[in-house]
Amino acid sequence: MINQSAIGHLTFDTEVNYLESLEKRKQKRALWYLFGNTTNQTISKFWTNQLRASGNPSLLKIYSAIQPKVRFQSLILNRNIGVGDGTILDDHSQIFKFTENQNMLARVFLEKIRIELAKPLILFCLRDNAYYKSRNDTENISLHSHRNVDVSEYIDSIMFFLSRGYSVVRMGRQVEKEIAIEHKNFIDLPFAKDFDVRTIGLGNREILELALFARCKFVISTGLGMDSLATLFRKRVYLSDFYSLYNLYSSKLFPLFLPKGYFSVKEKRLLTPEEVFNSTFLEAQKASEFETHEIELVNCSKNQLLEFMSDIFNLESYGQKPTLSKLALYHAEFISKHTFRSKPVPQLSDYWLNNI
Repeated sequence: MINQSAIGHLTFDTEVNYLESLEKRKQKRALWYLFGNTTNQTISKFWTNQLRASGNPSLLKIYSAIQPKVRFQSLILNRNIGVGDGTILDDHSQIFKFTENQNMLARVFLEKIRIELAKPLILFCLRDNAYYKSRNDTENISLHSHRNVDVSEYIDSIMFFLSRGYSVVRMGRQVEKEIAIEHKNFIDLPFAKDFDVRTIGLGNREILELALFARCKFVISTGLGMDSLATLFRKRVYLSDFYSLYNLYSSKLFPLFLPKGYFSVKEKRLLTPEEVFNSTFLEAQKASEFETHEIELVNCSKNQLLEFMSDIFNLESYGQKPTLSKLALYHAEFISKHTFRSKPVPQLSDYWLNNI
């Protein structure tokens, strides 16, 4: 079974390295770390051909070396936090392309989807523990459980876009819960039997998923490797229920984000944004690091999510950006100094800033 999230990591890292190699930047590659079945014929073949044609034998050698392996996830770059992650993509248009045969297959599979693709399409990528549970990977469940969401909290958000003339697809392969929505323009792809891997074939499922990312207008994600496939096609990704104010991808492709709440176990209350910005746990990544500081991450409420979806709708439909409060400007300045330096910082949801 392909891990779609790991494919996203591989795709993103390969493209960033490829573009950096073309600009003759100094590359410091630390290691390939092994995790997850991530063989993807469509992407692997494309990048192998691109790298071979690029005349960069060292990069091709590294990429080719991992192809026979069953387990790998991502090329980890030995560079400072936030430096290079995605910003280079802003200066380059899409370079990934389907072959003529893959284009034909993509059209066939998209025509089979029971939604109106003439309408603007949104993809939802929502994180849970299903993949790790399927592998009995208790270590990663423990490390990453704080990043999960309850998909039922997103029902109203999905209905918000459906009511405004969008088609919506929930992406993924192995997920815990079906989304209880019956609507002609919504499809919960992990539970769509018509598109089961065993039905249409492994490589074909990959082409369908890539075609959806290529076709969509934008993506709403809770922060997982799968959304990097949107970056492959230069599509915008809006992060919701994100676990960290510090570890953000700094790119124009991630224009807005909505964090989780930070609950102080000791004080039995949600911390204010000012307290979070100045906290000792600001750089925490793992669940255990938040626990050390007696912080529990609280998922966004339905109301918070709806306010965020309204901001996205206004931005996408009318180019109307949320008003930046003084606190939002303070956050951008603060994080820029600590993480991104001169790079653009995605805008924080004003609703989160002013209603915690």
